Amino acid sequence: HVIVLDFGLAKLRAPYSDRDLTRTGPVMGTRGYMSPEQRAGRRVDTRTDVFALGVICAETLTGRRPPRNGASVQWMNEGLKRLGPQWNGLGRSLEPALADHPSRRPLVGEFWQTLSGALAEAELTVPTPLSGDDLDTLPMTGAV
Repeated sequence: HVIVLDFGLAKLRAPYSDRDLTRTGPVMGTRGYMSPEQRAGRRVDTRTDVFALGVICAETLTGRRPPRNGASVQWMNEGLKRLGPQWNGLGRSLEPALADHPSRRPLVGEFWQTLSGALAEAELTVPTPLSGDDLDTLPMTGAV
């Protein structure tokens, strides 16, 4: 099983340069993972998290880090071209999460259903999301 953990604002170690690190100020975060509204310092809501989740999924799928000026559908599709047409369905399921305007992004549940369906079609499995109670009992063997 794969478990995704959110460490919030974290400091990267080598081989990443200082320019890749999170900065403090009026807007905090790693720019490549931030939604357009967050980068602009505008009001954010849960759709910003959907955007970040879409970026992480696209990065995992393509093996490409998001550009400093922000992730986009174009960035993801460029990475998918290298993988072949069998990944197009999964890429299409991620596109709504990377929409420029938050009103065009799905809610978390909708995004999860779409992504789960695309993974099933690609014959990949999706782990059941953990509840808050499960987090206290996860073994931390091998943690760095």
